[in-house]
Amino acid sequence: MKKFKIAFVDDEEMIHTLIKIKLSSVSFFEKIELYNFSSGLDCVTHLTQVQQKEFDIIFTDITMPEMDGIELAKIINEKYPTTELYFTSALNPKVLEEKEDLNSLSKGYLEKPINLHSLTSIIEQKIL
Repeated sequence: MKKFKIAFVDDEEMIHTLIKIKLSSVSFFEKIELYNFSSGLDCVTHLTQVQQKEFDIIFTDITMPEMDGIELAKIINEKYPTTELYFTSALNPKVLEEKEDLNSLSKGYLEKPINLHSLTSIIEQKIL
């Protein structure tokens, strides 16, 4: 059975722990392979070094050190165009509108704290 590769990119370690706990309770958990990265740079480095097949879905925070989510999205869109990318952020959506057009770089946006139903709906659409 093919496992769907899902990456979470966030500089807050607690986010990685919470996501794993939340997703471990869903029926399709055995169908996914989770990867956690603390920056966009870590994610890109992993893809480059491992030279693995791209991720099916990437959820990335926008504000991070080293490489933010917007810069990561530009690289993913260019090098891995079939990967679906979603931004996550605790920032007010109005503040985000002042940044680059997020809609052109991603499939969507999840506000933190991330709602389990919203997260699983996105993943289920890809898996089913």
